[in-house]
Amino acid sequence: MRRPPVPLFTRNASAPATAEERVNAAIAQTEAALATFTDVVDELESAASDLDDTATTAHRAADYHRVVAANAESAATKARTSAEKVRTLLG
Repeated sequence: MRRPPVPLFTRNASAPATAEERVNAAIAQTEAALATFTDVVDELESAASDLDDTATTAHRAADYHRVVAANAESAATKARTSAEKVRTLLG
């Protein structure tokens, strides 16, 4: 949420601003910049949280797939053992 900058000349373009008006305008610009910076930081923190959630989900999915692969390997070993037993019985 960007805010428009506060003009340094608050009266009109032909009349120069007083020192107090310039200081007040600079303060307002600084406050607007700080608010924008705060908004950006909030967005970055939200994005970081989303990335952390995504990384956690990916890590869990990888763990799950490792378990599935181990189970598939175990099933394949059992199938090979059974096939060898059948071949032995059939001679």
